[in-house]
Order: sequence, then structure tokens, then C-alpha cells
Amino acid sequence: MASFAPAFLLVIAVSAIVIFALQWYGTYFFPLMAGPESDLTPNWLRVATDPPTIIPTRVIVPLSLYGGMFIGFVYWLCFSALLLLYIAARDITAIDDDAPDTSDFQQTSGKLVAARDLVTTFYRRIICGALMNIAIKVDALYFISDTESFFTWLKLDLLAALGVDGGGWTWLPGGEFSSFTTAIFLLIITAVAYFGIYRIKLFVESTLHQAMPSHAELFTVPAFLIVTYVLLGEFTGFTLLLVASLLIGIMQLVRPATQHPRNPSAGE
Repeated sequence: MASFAPAFLLVIAVSAIVIFALQWYGTYFFPLMAGPESDLTPNWLRVATDPPTIIPTRVIVPLSLYGGMFIGFVYWLCFSALLLLYIAARDITAIDDDAPDTSDFQQTSGKLVAARDLVTTFYRRIICGALMNIAIKVDALYFISDTESFFTWLKLDLLAALGVDGGGWTWLPGGEFSSFTTAIFLLIITAVAYFGIYRIKLFVESTLHQAMPSHAELFTVPAFLIVTYVLLGEFTGFTLLLVASLLIGIMQLVRPATQHPRNPSAGE
């Protein structure tokens, strides 16, 4: 843990400075201080007719500050947990580097169970990260659409895709995509999970001589979720892809963990 102190400090810096401070300043504080006469508008008020008359600036500033701090705290928990998992993966692969005893089934079984549980946890963490990215982008897209409510927006898109209603939706005039800095950081840092899985896979296959799930199996669903993230809002009917990705992601999160190994000497 002590050797990873710089990494934990980096997690704090990214969460506090990049995800909270810089994004809050650029997305909320600076546009609010610029006033309604400027072309800058806080992204969560894009659908409002006259934002300053709905919520006073003196209320928006502390409210948005609290929201930004909360988001930064949530991502600090997320990144710190991922780092702890990586440390656990690093430690378990170093337990018997000198003289591993693979003849003792109880000892080998315990290590194998721990390794496979870590792979399962890492995999679920990757799925959570991808679903969080999807949620961030869907939220940002809604605020530059011309629909009055979130669920109405998704409903219109779904009906248009099914050919039931040709009305659909469009983007607000002059609307641009919000910054996806948080999503990009989440995507990059979540990718660290694959380093953890790779370490455990090498340890189990080379030291314990047991087969582990292939990287193709662990890559397919996250890759589909990332493709969903990229295609959101790019075509009418993206809600179908969104629903499919949510169902697949939730199914992966609730699936049973990897089964424990059995003693080969015990028979069937």
C-alpha cells in the first residue's frame, strides 16, 4: 500500500482538480458569471427558456458547487476501489513467486479461488465503468435535444425507430456537445482493470496450471458497451441500442461468480 501512495495521490488530484474543479468552473461557474448577455450557458439549463428568471445565480452557484463536489467524491471512490483491486491482483501473483507448491490441492485451490474471484470482480468493474460512461453521454445528449423531458426524448426516438411516429426529435439551435472529460478519464482508468486481469491470468495459467477465461470472453461485452457509447445520438433509434446494452450489462453484473475448483482426487 505504501508503494502505491503516489497512485492514490494521483487519484485524489484527478478527482478533485480535473473532474470537480476544472469542469465545475468551465461548465457552471464561468458561464454563470459571464451573465445572460454572453453566449455561454450552463449545460443543465440549455432547455430553459430564460434560466436567470427560473433559478437565481446566487442559488445556482452553491448548488452546482455541491453537485460537482459530490461527483468528484463518487469518482474518487470508483478510482480508489479499482486501484485497490489492482493491488490485490499484484499481491496474489507475488505470493509464491519463489517456490510455488502446486501439489497441495487445498493451498492451490485457495489461491485459484481468490484469483478467479478477483477476475470476476474486475470484469464487473469494467462493466460498471462502461455503463457509467453511457449514462454520462445520454445525459449530455438530452440537454442539447429539443425535448422537454428525458423520458419523452427516449420515447420519441424509440417510436421513430419503430416507424410508429415520424416526429422524432432534433438538436437545439446552436447546441453543442458537452465536455466528455469525465467519461474519457473513466474509460481510460477503467482500462487498467485489464492489466489486473492479465496479471492474474498469467499467474493462474503458468503457476497453478489452470485454465482461465480467454481475453476474448472478457472483451466482447465491454467492447459492445463501448461501441454503444460511441453511437449514442448518432442516428434515430439509438434507444434500441441503449436498451440492449443496459440489459446485457445488467445481466453480466448479476451473473454468478466463477465456480470454485474441485479436488481432482475426489472424483466426480
